[in-house]
Amino acid sequence: MFKNMPTVINNPGTTEDSGSNLVLGVILVMVILGGFALFFIYGVPMIQNNKNPDSTDINITVPPATTPTTQTPAQ
Repeated sequence: MFKNMPTVINNPGTTEDSGSNLVLGVILVMVILGGFALFFIYGVPMIQNNKNPDSTDINITVPPATTPTTQTPAQ
């Protein structure tokens, strides 16, 4: 009854993965964590210092208002 049954050997294909996806994933995680670290080290103190600016005086001299007449052209 089973004398002429073919034998099927299904070998899985070989993957030539050298681990580059893992390396890229690790690099991406390191860049993201480094960005967060730099933000908390430099960004947060800069934002906190910018909330209460120093009391520096800014002196601006504004020229007096003039109304244009026929003798003085509009500027």
